[in-house]
Parts: sequence; C-alpha cells; structure tokens
Amino acid sequence: MARKDTAPASRDEADLFFTLFEQAHDGIFISEPGGYYVDVNPSGCRMLGYTREELLQLRPIDLIAPDELVTKPIRTAAMAAGKPVIVERHLLRKDGSVITVEINGQQLPDGRWLGIVRDLTERRRQENEIRDIQTRLITTLDHLMEGCQVIGPDWRYLYVNDTVARQARKTKDELIGFQMFQVFPGFEKTSVFATLERCMKERTTDRLVNRFEYADGSAGWFELSIEPVPEGLFILSADITERRQSEEAIQRMNAELEITVQKRTADLSDLYNNAPCGYHSLDSNGLYLRVNDTELDWLGYTREEMIGKIRAQELLTEESQRVFAYSFPRFKENGFVNDLELDFVRKNGSVLPVLLSSTAIYDDKGRFIMSRSTMMNHSEARRIAKQLRDSNEELEAFAYSVSHDLKAPLRSIDAWANLLAQELSDRCSETAQKMLTRIHTDVEHMSELIGTLLQLSRLTRTDMTIAPVNIHSLAHAIFKRMLEDVPDRADRIEWSVDEGLACEADVRLLEIALTNLIENAVKYTAGKEKAVIHLTGFEELGRQWFRITDNGAGFDEKYAQNLFKPFQRLHPASEFPGTGIGLATVRRIINRHGGEIRASAKPGEGACFEFTLTAGD
Repeated sequence: MARKDTAPASRDEADLFFTLFEQAHDGIFISEPGGYYVDVNPSGCRMLGYTREELLQLRPIDLIAPDELVTKPIRTAAMAAGKPVIVERHLLRKDGSVITVEINGQQLPDGRWLGIVRDLTERRRQENEIRDIQTRLITTLDHLMEGCQVIGPDWRYLYVNDTVARQARKTKDELIGFQMFQVFPGFEKTSVFATLERCMKERTTDRLVNRFEYADGSAGWFELSIEPVPEGLFILSADITERRQSEEAIQRMNAELEITVQKRTADLSDLYNNAPCGYHSLDSNGLYLRVNDTELDWLGYTREEMIGKIRAQELLTEESQRVFAYSFPRFKENGFVNDLELDFVRKNGSVLPVLLSSTAIYDDKGRFIMSRSTMMNHSEARRIAKQLRDSNEELEAFAYSVSHDLKAPLRSIDAWANLLAQELSDRCSETAQKMLTRIHTDVEHMSELIGTLLQLSRLTRTDMTIAPVNIHSLAHAIFKRMLEDVPDRADRIEWSVDEGLACEADVRLLEIALTNLIENAVKYTAGKEKAVIHLTGFEELGRQWFRITDNGAGFDEKYAQNLFKPFQRLHPASEFPGTGIGLATVRRIINRHGGEIRASAKPGEGACFEFTLTAGD
C-alpha cells in the first residue's frame, strides 16, 4: 500500500517530524480509520517483529488478540469525537508471542488514526519485582525478634508482626484494624501516646523506654524506636524486661556496696580524728586546710581558729621558722619530707617539740595542692612511736578489710551476671550479651585492682630481712621470665645487665620492685620495631645508684612525680593496660629501704628510672 504523506507547514517542520517519528522510543502507528496501516516507525516494527512493509499489509484488528476484541473493542466513536483513548492491550507479535502494551490513540485532523504504543514488559517486570520485594520484606518483618508495627493516622494498627502480638499478649486479629485505645483503654492518656502524637504530627523520630502495665497487673519494659512513614508511624519495639530486672538487681547491689563504703569511710574519719598523732594538711603558703582533733588538743586551738586562718610557720619558734622556711619549698618540689624536727608554740605559750613527716599532693598537671602531714609529740617519742606503729597497722588492716569487703559484692555481681546469661541463653540479644560481657570484664578488672591494693598495703606491714643481693643474677632471671610472657616479641627485645651489680636489701621486696620496673620497660616498648632495655649502675655522692633505660613511649617530665602515685597514669589504659599501682609499689619499697627513686623521659624517646638503696648502711 502506498504511503500517504501529509504536507508540513515548512521544510524544517517536515525534518523535525521525520526525526521524531524515526527516533521515538515508543512505537508510532498511523492507519486509515478501521483500515490498513499507512505508516509505522522503526520502534513499532522492532516491538512486533515485523518489517514496515509487512505491517502496511495489516490492520489494527489483525494485531489484537481475538478474544480481546470482544471484551475490549476499539473505541472508534470516542476517537471520532476527538477524544484521546488510552487503553492497555495484548498485541500479537509476528512469532506468535503476546506483548502487553499501552496504546494512546487519537484521530488526526485528516481523519486517520494515530496510535502511540508503549511496551509494558519492563514496567510489569519491575512491578513484579517490587511485589516480590514487598513480600520478602513482610516475611522478614514477620520473623524479626523485635516487634514491628505500623500505625495509621487514625491510630489503627495497619500491620503487626508475631512479636508485637506476643508483647501485647493479643492475637493479630485483636490488633489489626483496631485503634490503639480500643485495644488498650486509657492509652491515649499516657506519655507514650503524647510522644506518638508529636511524631505523627511533626513527622519526627524518637526513641524511648516505656514501662507497660498489663491488665493482670504485671508489667514489661520495652525500648521503642519511632519512625514516620507514608502510612503513619513505624514502631520497632524490643522487650528489655529481663535486662531491666538485671540492671535493677545490680543497682541494688551497688547501693549495698555504697553503704558499706560509706560506713568504712566514716570509720576511717573517726580513726583520723582520734589517732594518737597529729594529722594536718597545708596549702602552698602553709595555711592550715585540715587538722585532726589530736593535734588541736596538743596545740590548744579550736578547728575554727586554725582552718584557713593560721599558717604553720606562725606557730613555730624562731629557730623552727628558719628550718621551715628552708624545708617547705624543697618539700613542695621533692614531694616528701621525713622526721623533720620542729618546735611548735602552743596557744598557752608552752613549746611542743614534734617530728613532722609529710607527703605532697599534686593535681593532674603536677602542681602542688596540699601536704598530708603526720606530727608526733617528740617529747614522748618512744611511747608515741609504738602507738604510731599500732595505728598504722590498724590503718593497713582497715584497708585490707575494705578490700575484702569489696570482693564479696563483686563476686555476687559476677555470679548474678553469669546466671542471667545462662537464663537468657539463645534468647539473649546481641546488645544484652555485650552488656553482660562488659559486666564480667569490669568485675575482673576491679578484682585485679583490689588484689593489687592488697599487695600494696602488705608492703608496709611486712618485716624486712636485709642481706647481700646479686642484682645481676636477679635481673637476669626477671628478664628471662618476662620474655617468656611475650614470646612474639622475644627476638625483638635487646636487653643487658651490667656485670657485678649488687647491694644490700630485702631480696623479696627488691625482686618485686625490679620486676615492676622491667615489666614497665617491656610494656612501653611494645610499639617499637626493636626494643632496647639496659640495667646499669653508677655512683653519685658516695652512694650506689641503679638505672633502667628503654627506648619506649616515654612521657612528659613535668608529670614525673605523678608516676609514683597510685592510679596515676600518663598513658591511656587502652594503649598500655595495667592497674596504675606498679610504680607506687616500687616507690614504697624504695622508701622502706630509706632510698630514693627518680624518673626522666621524653615523649616517644624512652624513659629512665634511677634508684638508690641505703639499707644496711
């Protein structure tokens, strides 16, 4: 059949029409009304598998499935009236297959029919995929351990999974289609409903923990996550009742532990005030910050007359003022003073000879805060010396008792946490499992701290046996034990001990001190490709000194004094684990021998610890 052309208004319009016709993605079919096709573009030919010449021998009714012509006849009257007709049809391809299309038909001004045909195969495939995804999503939600529910704007349950039904103690049929306050009368008066209203109105998210009371008087705890969705609100609910009960049990045990600590603290305060020696604390100017009842009785002043009003040097004789003026600045720098002889003038004018021993307290920047001083009545030295020993033993025994009292609640916490883990078993959520693991880890860490504190307290109560010690052999044995503990680093640690190193000391205490120092060197060189650790000796002002150096992490020297205080750390525990007691133990052992210890370092360039022992001199 000859192609019937139309006369375009211009050459340019003709070119544009031809380009659009030939390159259109949709099929374009032009036919005589009820007759044969007069033109078809390439997309239409590919869609049906015909050549253009073959299609020009066919009519629209030849391509429509016969049964569809009956159920869905061509709307010729509508097109004749100039109305566009959009219809979905099944067309027959040349190979006999059927293709689903959408036809947008209309009558042209010259009376011919124009049909723009769009292949719906891909759209149908995508729609089917979406339906499959929706089905899988619903199946997934149905099997989640958390509750999932969708609430409509009128507060009706549009969807709930099995978990929500169990949490609500209802069936799905008792929930879906009903409003929340129909299922749970009075729910609209709760704070949770107020939150849901706000999220629904403002289209915002929220998270909260809710205590829900059931009709039988029992209660459950739920963690709710609220998200606005096109249908209304999506609520994810996790049952945390067992976790909450566990937390409450732990809180009760913590409260009991706090009461025990408070009682022991009150006992310690009573012991402080009623000790047979004077205790006081001075600020950087010598002003009294604290003083115990014993010292107040000795000096004849009230606490109100002394605290914040009197400086220690104002209570001294002229000679003792000179001693104090010389010693106090050095004390603040060195951190301690032992058995300083001073004469105090009582309020009634009489003189009180004392022996003063003090320890300096610094802040985290190494600045002096205050002294912690013990004052003994020197006129009754022997009697007071005995009483002081008894008092110190009582203090150490008290610390020992406190540590033991702390262990019992810790064991109870760990036992309850283990029982809870066994009870929950495979029902335990990942979050709850992490929390139980954290409890167990923290209890172990606390137990380690308590054990270390017990060891530290025993150091001052242990009798010393002074004897010659071969430091060279002792250090060799310690290094070998240490390398066995870090087999993966053993070939990367270079260590040496000078020949002939020896001293007189308590060998058991000295081994503890050396072990802590060498252990520190090994630990803080962990980040080095090649660790270098040396133990050497030297003489200074007639005294034998020992030096341990390493090329490890080092530290800022202005915080050196903090190293020897319990629980004072210059590096985070996550980087270098430990209890923070080791160097405090070393210092206490050195002090018991009448010696000194000092430290120097630079960040990233290693550290140096030097100590001397005067035991046996």
